[in-house]
Amino acid sequence: MEFTRCGGKKDCKDGKRCLTHNLWDDLSNDPLWLHAYMERATRLVLRDKNHPSVLLWSLGNESGCGTNHNAMAAWMRANDPTRFVHYESGRPGPEVSDVYSEMYPDLGRIKQVLANPNHASPHDYNLYGEVSPTDFHEDGSITPAGGAYASALDLARFLITQMNGGLSPEGRRVVSAENLAETHRPQTRITDDLSYGMGWYIEDNRGVELLWHDGNVFGFKASLAMIPATDLGLVVLSNSIMSITFNDSVQYRLVELLFDRPPEAEAAYDRRWDAFKKAIAEIRATVSPAVDPVEVAPFLGQYTGCWQVELRDDRLYAVCGPYEWHLLQAGPEEFVVNNGYGIGLELYLKQDPESGQVTMDFRLPTGEVGHYELLAE
Repeated sequence: MEFTRCGGKKDCKDGKRCLTHNLWDDLSNDPLWLHAYMERATRLVLRDKNHPSVLLWSLGNESGCGTNHNAMAAWMRANDPTRFVHYESGRPGPEVSDVYSEMYPDLGRIKQVLANPNHASPHDYNLYGEVSPTDFHEDGSITPAGGAYASALDLARFLITQMNGGLSPEGRRVVSAENLAETHRPQTRITDDLSYGMGWYIEDNRGVELLWHDGNVFGFKASLAMIPATDLGLVVLSNSIMSITFNDSVQYRLVELLFDRPPEAEAAYDRRWDAFKKAIAEIRATVSPAVDPVEVAPFLGQYTGCWQVELRDDRLYAVCGPYEWHLLQAGPEEFVVNNGYGIGLELYLKQDPESGQVTMDFRLPTGEVGHYELLAE
């Protein structure tokens, strides 16, 4: 089948199969083309509706935005209320697309978005107790797990939809109540009081059911919680890499206030934070922020994976994509990570006396082992 970029609607009406790039809104607002648009929508949904991997329906691409798209979206929502509808072209409103996106934003547009003062900046923390702004890092490796830029209001609307059984704050059904309820049921037992459902932890907090989940990227932390018995939800967003226990404590303090319990969450947070500060003080006493440039010279360079070891003045750094660890010297070949997700981590740079091969090794708190070799120049 051959398509052509038509010069106008007359060409399309004369029997040519057209792409809409040059016509943009014309065909999308033309009632003569409504049947063709609807046929695309219905065939797509009927063909793929039983595939669980389909998360949302697309209205197409690069055809402006018009009344034909409204009709497609309305039919999709009526015939499959369990999925979102997405469309990007022509800056559609919420009556057309449930998701806002921008196709191929250039560097200028990205800088414009990040330059908007109405957003948080990520902050790092180090073993010396210093909090400092850090660069915004987009880690593409975790985005498929469900990365999104969102505000507290965005996430509050999400929680309202969850607690409304799949109805949006405006009363529009986004997902069926039955399907949504299934995601809230325990699926995998973790402890006597904690299970995992489909995207939610389900916790029995001394007789109170608490549904929650959290997530983080470098310098940001998001926590969401629902307490079904009270019809209340909570969103906590923080912009520090060391905010994990803080977010959790706010969540449990809310439960205490709602059920008239003794105020234990704040004291528990203080104990954990005091223990952490004591631990990093003990580490600081055994390390040096500066290194001997001659001694670390054999370790510098590009390693397998994405890691690179760099010397900046008398400071040693291990860098991999958005992650930049300042290495404090603890011994001739032993270092401690000063900041970021690796804070407090022991890292070893060693040179084999026989082969001369240099390696970098560390073990994450999860038990995962990192082993990398210096590449020959």
